[in-house]
Amino acid sequence: MQPIIKYVNVPPPHSLAPVTVAIVGAGFAGIGTAAALRRKGIDDFLILERAAGVGGVWRDNTYPGCRCDVPSALYSFSFKPKPDWSDRFATQPEIRRYLEQCIADLDLGPHLRLDTEVTKALWDEASQTWTLSVANGSSITARMLVMGSGALNEPVIPQIAGLET
Repeated sequence: MQPIIKYVNVPPPHSLAPVTVAIVGAGFAGIGTAAALRRKGIDDFLILERAAGVGGVWRDNTYPGCRCDVPSALYSFSFKPKPDWSDRFATQPEIRRYLEQCIADLDLGPHLRLDTEVTKALWDEASQTWTLSVANGSSITARMLVMGSGALNEPVIPQIAGLET
């Protein structure tokens, strides 16, 4: 599925300029946090997403029949209601398009860094800042860190003999 928006996705230099807020994850939590910051007049933030697109689980889960398990009317941000869902339980592609549209409508593209996997976050007591290590070798310093990557973003596969066959 082609995204409905074009992202500003500048390859990060070795170290990005310090920001007030670093948001890890560009799913519902990350987008909602960015929108809340904007409403409070805070524009010095980055959304760091390890994948090549936004949407979190709605980007990653593409199995047949994938859809939300709550009525669609309840499955949108209060600041960006979507009364015209095509089905009572919206499908994965429609939810993903909704999240991409939120990014576009809120002009969050310039704050978005795709293919930017945060591998470590260290708090420095002396400077009162977070230093985030990124998989590509760069680093980011932030006064505040919001983890919007979800609790179930890494699969836990049980150790069962014969599972791989």
